[in-house]
Amino acid sequence: MSSPSITTIPLEILIQVASYLDTKDYGAVRQTCRHLEVSLFRTFALKYFSKIQFMRTEFSLQALVDISESRLSPFLKHVAIGTDIISSLGAFEGSARVAPRYANTNHTMHTNYNIERQIRYNRFSQLAADQEVFISTGQDQQMLIRAFRNLNLERVCICGPCDNAWDGTSGGSFFAATTSYGTSQIFRETSVRLVSSMSRTTRAVEVSTASKCVQSILFALGLSGAKPKRFDVVMNSCASSDQAFHLSSFVDKTVLPMVSGLEAINLDIDRHDNLYKRLISPPGREPCEIDTYYLRKFLSHATLIKFLHLGNLHDRDGFFEWLGARAPSEAYDGPPEFEPPSSPIFSQLRELEIVSCSMSPQQLLTIVRKHSTTLRRLFIEDVSLFDIDIEAAARFIKGLAQVGKHLEDVHLSFFAAGDHDFPVAITGRYSRGGIFSYKGPNMKEELEDLTVIGPPPSDFQEDDDLSDEDMYDDSEYDEYDDINGFDDFEEYLQEQEDGMGVINDIFNELESGLIVAGFYDT
Repeated sequence: MSSPSITTIPLEILIQVASYLDTKDYGAVRQTCRHLEVSLFRTFALKYFSKIQFMRTEFSLQALVDISESRLSPFLKHVAIGTDIISSLGAFEGSARVAPRYANTNHTMHTNYNIERQIRYNRFSQLAADQEVFISTGQDQQMLIRAFRNLNLERVCICGPCDNAWDGTSGGSFFAATTSYGTSQIFRETSVRLVSSMSRTTRAVEVSTASKCVQSILFALGLSGAKPKRFDVVMNSCASSDQAFHLSSFVDKTVLPMVSGLEAINLDIDRHDNLYKRLISPPGREPCEIDTYYLRKFLSHATLIKFLHLGNLHDRDGFFEWLGARAPSEAYDGPPEFEPPSSPIFSQLRELEIVSCSMSPQQLLTIVRKHSTTLRRLFIEDVSLFDIDIEAAARFIKGLAQVGKHLEDVHLSFFAAGDHDFPVAITGRYSRGGIFSYKGPNMKEELEDLTVIGPPPSDFQEDDDLSDEDMYDDSEYDEYDDINGFDDFEEYLQEQEDGMGVINDIFNELESGLIVAGFYDT
């Protein structure tokens, strides 16, 4: 009988033991022998390579290309691209490591420090110049196309430097954000963290950078023939403009098939004033100016989505009114230059999330009513409702109970918007801290049982659209009632339990040479 050894351990036990290892030790164990490498490869790949965030530098995107052309390619399903920019030499002064505490007492130490700092300064300047040329010449897009062609992507995310690519939240700090592959190398060479660098760029540069990043990735997805099921733009920590969603005519034939095949869209963006506003002529109205023209065009092509998240959008140009509008009964017959984007009918929409937005209660109701046949989950968080007091809020809840007759999961947290935002508390059996959250079969009864507590009735004139009759009358949407028979919506793109738990921990090891040592040898 042969002596027990690590190669005779049952696979499930071996995997359990390896789960306690840190990244560096995990890589070392895999390189011990061929048996361990083969045995642990799948678990290792799922844990560290199912989702990774990259940045638009040659070093970072070359790693993405290498992974896409290796045996790790089938495991990489979720790719995030950060808007990280190596910019502003002023950031070097603010972020670089300070001098030794007692440097002034030692001339040699102080001289050595200054030389080291000057070397880092030059390196930072070189990296910034290299990235600028890399992006301006379109090399980033070419490398993305090459990688996307080799991957079977399920989810693609574009995120700001302080945002979490995987849960769609704004971290607000470097340590809460997901980190792009390549940032650790930059920090080692320059002592600058890119979050600090980005914070010193001008607003105009920030907006232009973020918008061009979205455009470049959309074009790369279309030109590569990739068919992801989910597309995220998470930019709470940096601003972008409507121009980000502009699909020029010379690429729309390649990009639009990708957009029309999406099943989930998450747009959480800090929108900046658009430099390219458009005049449109809605039916029966005078031409008006809007700054969400390209966003509307983008959404109008994504008619198969089952999940929609909208964050940080404010109804300055009637965006939410457009989103809830019915399809026009007659074809547009005005000047082609003023034709408005068609309001989409998301015939398979089952989940709708609206977070940190502002709109009127009627606009929210019309959106729910328009998709009431298929909508099952409604998540409203920190939404400011225009011109609403206790009485109007109560009518809003009553209207929601009527139009949301098929809802199974509802979360409500909103404010009364005006000169000051007043929190509106909702009380009921399933309310905690003024927030209502219920999942179950008795949604209509639970909504009707709610009581609203908030600011006293105001003197504002009630809009005719907010009357009890119009608030929840859904007769005009009867034409959509024949949309049925959809399969139960499953949680697609289920994230691996520990896939991102330690993903940031591997960047230092990966960038220190473990990749070269065999992490994704072909």
